Amino acid sequence: MRTFGLFIGLAVLWLLLSGYFHEPLILFFGFVSCLVTVLLSRRMNVVDYESVPFHLGVKILKYWAWLAGDVAKANIAVTRAVLSDLSSVRPEMFTYKATVKGDLALTILANSITLTPGTVTVSVDGDELLIHALTKQAADPQAIAAMDRHIAALGAD
Repeated sequence: MRTFGLFIGLAVLWLLLSGYFHEPLILFFGFVSCLVTVLLSRRMNVVDYESVPFHLGVKILKYWAWLAGDVAKANIAVTRAVLSDLSSVRPEMFTYKATVKGDLALTILANSITLTPGTVTVSVDGDELLIHALTKQAADPQAIAAMDRHIAALGAD
């Protein structure tokens, strides 16, 4: 079932990103590329609970919508910092101890931090994340904690 779900997900993503709905040859090549990807993934034994997280259901869509808003706000803050006199650009590194448990939840948290402009997750050691922030405002553990709480609500542990 997860293999079929992965194929459907890849096919829909390919269709949305390519925009080719009327070219039979290109649709065939897209179908074949999705099929080969799924077969290779299955052969590598990586089609599992974490790579095809059906258990997250609609909750992940709500999280993505929330994250998109957070990314937009951070994008505006970074743009302001870069277009200003650059005095607010003070890179710093800080650590954050995650409350979420499990590899999937930590991966979602680390990737969400990296997707947010002005922050990059440098490393993950157990439940500690080393984060690089472009500004003092971006180095806010409270914002990371809010992200952490949203991921915990997903049930990705």
